[in-house]
Amino acid sequence: FTGALFFCLMASWILVPVWFTRVGIFHSVCELFCIFIALTAFVIIWYTYEQNTPVNLLLGVGFLVVAGFDIFHVYYFINPQPNPLRAYNLSDWYWLGGRLMEAVLIFAVTIKALRFRIGKYYMLIGAIGFTLAMILFIASYSSHLPLLVVEGQGFTEIMMALELLITSIFLVTLVRLTPRINDRDLLTYRYIFFALLFSVPCELCFTLIIGPVGYFNILGHLLKVMSYYCLFRGIVLSALTYPYVRQERASDYLERVLNNLPEGIITYSRNSTVTFANQRALRLLGCELRELIGLSAQEVVTMFSRVELGEIGWNPESKRNLIEITNRRGERIKLKMDTGNLQDDGLICRLDEAKLEQEIINLQLQTQTILNSINNLVVMVDIHHRVVMCNTLWEEKIEMPSSLVVGTDIKRLSALLQSSEHDMTRQTLQGHKLTREVSLTTFTGKRLELRCDSAPILNVDGEIIGAIFICSDITEIRKQQIISQQQEKLAVLGEMAAGIVHEIRNPLTTVKGFMQLISAQTEDEICREYADLVQMEVDEVNQVVSDFLAFARPRKPSLKETSLNQLIRAVGSFWKGQLSLRGIQLEVSLLEDERPVRIDPGQIKQVLMNMVKNAVDALDAAETPRIRLAVGYDPLNQLMTVTVADNGIGMDEEGLCKLGTPFYSTKDRGTGLGMGISYQIVKEHHGTIMVESQPGKGTTFIISLPAA
Repeated sequence: FTGALFFCLMASWILVPVWFTRVGIFHSVCELFCIFIALTAFVIIWYTYEQNTPVNLLLGVGFLVVAGFDIFHVYYFINPQPNPLRAYNLSDWYWLGGRLMEAVLIFAVTIKALRFRIGKYYMLIGAIGFTLAMILFIASYSSHLPLLVVEGQGFTEIMMALELLITSIFLVTLVRLTPRINDRDLLTYRYIFFALLFSVPCELCFTLIIGPVGYFNILGHLLKVMSYYCLFRGIVLSALTYPYVRQERASDYLERVLNNLPEGIITYSRNSTVTFANQRALRLLGCELRELIGLSAQEVVTMFSRVELGEIGWNPESKRNLIEITNRRGERIKLKMDTGNLQDDGLICRLDEAKLEQEIINLQLQTQTILNSINNLVVMVDIHHRVVMCNTLWEEKIEMPSSLVVGTDIKRLSALLQSSEHDMTRQTLQGHKLTREVSLTTFTGKRLELRCDSAPILNVDGEIIGAIFICSDITEIRKQQIISQQQEKLAVLGEMAAGIVHEIRNPLTTVKGFMQLISAQTEDEICREYADLVQMEVDEVNQVVSDFLAFARPRKPSLKETSLNQLIRAVGSFWKGQLSLRGIQLEVSLLEDERPVRIDPGQIKQVLMNMVKNAVDALDAAETPRIRLAVGYDPLNQLMTVTVADNGIGMDEEGLCKLGTPFYSTKDRGTGLGMGISYQIVKEHHGTIMVESQPGKGTTFIISLPAA
């Protein structure tokens, strides 16, 4: 700045005599140079409009307005005819308009709030319209405009006031720019600052002008040229040079960041050639960057003596591999590689040693081994309710492989298994430890009863990241409890029968005898009818008493080896005709390799007949009624089984609990003793009766008897 100022001072002193004789030429050259700079700045900004900031856009279009004022200033200065006084006054007004516009424009760029962007052509039309409007206004009212310069006297008071206003704006802008002189966020503020340093003395020189010639006039024009040159250079650096510098800095910064990453990075172009590799990748591969740049993916692969489990190459879809290589240093290492797209710009590969990956895999294997060794069903879910791990016992019990279980939403899995618990996972993930009994159905239709304990899983910061469920299979325990309940019911029946059977039977015999005597001797038909009715009721009471007696003193079964296949055939033959008339389908399934059982055929047949009769009564509302009789064998416990199943109305939990209770019956005229007698008979044969039933889905009775 000091050198340029000294040059202007010396050049002004040298040009004084020449300027005096050629004032029009030298004035026009200086002004045209400033106009050229202003228009060039506009053209640069115009063709880089989309890439420029709002501040640069305002400067570029603003200089178009300034150039318009300066053009008319030069025109009227070199063409004063036919009215020289009017022409010179117009020239001065256009001069002041351009300088004032320049001052306001530079001041505007210091406003931080200037962030809005106007459309390219909207701003151009607005600038041209404003310039033409102001030029036409000044030209139209020139006769009314006051004189700015009086020959022989210099500037008028109005001219001095306007020059001081422009100088003040330059000074204020200079002060505002001082803290930001080294900033390059929107503009190269250093050159804008220098332009203002030239503009302030320029305006001061023009305030000292007495005539169109003179030392200060020359100095003012030279300072204006230097001011425009600084503005031009600042715009060029900001709009053209600085974006490339900033891009280069960003590239260097990104490269430094990538080189400091703890994992290797290799990038590929759209043509699958290497464009970059950071220091970590080069250390892992044992090569230099110049050896990789420009190589294709296949050429990179061939640099290593061995690549397994995956290859470094172009893949439009993101993938994850473990690869084993021998690098250029001869070291054999395993790498973890992730590849992913950079949209349309290529591919990025991330490399790192697979030690941590292997440690995680080993930890997962250890955890899985521990879970598999537990004699309980174990399943783990994450915070998003997805199953992340289960043990082999869980797979065996629910009869579903872990590959289908892991990753499945626990709510969906519960729905598939028809689980009775749907809210346990949510409560556990909220931090509650729960213990509940859960019922579910496996994929083969087997019903399981589980005692489930759940607890949240916490990370090192105490945050809940999942939940674990440990379940015990209590299905057999529940079955034994049902058997125990049935035995207790039978004991209650036996005690009741033993206490009252004899007290009832003797009076019944006496009543029946007298009713027979009355019926035989009376001649009154009504009396005889009543006597017969009493005898029928006595017979029904006697039957109930006999059933009680069967519990209290059951007849000792006469055991002999019997074929259950033959017994089932006999029962099926008896019911086949009756069931056919009622539209009930009978399915009989026999066992080819059966084992004989030691039973009393009559008593077991009585049990089967009672169960089939109950099944028939339960099929009244079924659309396609069906009864199935099947013989089976349990080799583990050496038991022969007989299954009586129907698809009738079924029973709920309350009905199952009351099954076998004395006088409990769902039939209108049932005594409620049939199932109790059946339980008693099977118990005398050292067997068991299991019941499975659901409302609307039917009932299944399974009689188990020891094989001979």
